[in-house]
Amino acid sequence: LRYLAGETGGFAVINSNDLALGMKRIMSDQRGYYLIGYQPEAGTVRTNDRPKFKHVKIKVKQRGLKVRTRSGFYNIASE
Repeated sequence: LRYLAGETGGFAVINSNDLALGMKRIMSDQRGYYLIGYQPEAGTVRTNDRPKFKHVKIKVKQRGLKVRTRSGFYNIASE
């Protein structure tokens, strides 16, 4: 669960039977964030090539900020 959450930019609520506390943490997390969109360059995503994993790295200049993001994407065109 931790791995899946980390790879998709989230966090895992584990080792707790207190559902309300977990939901409170989730709702608190949703209060303040930026959503950054990314569009790959033309030719990065193709339909006839073997899928490759493309890494994405986000950097911020301001200290003290925490960045959670996917580690990348597969270059497969969605249909």
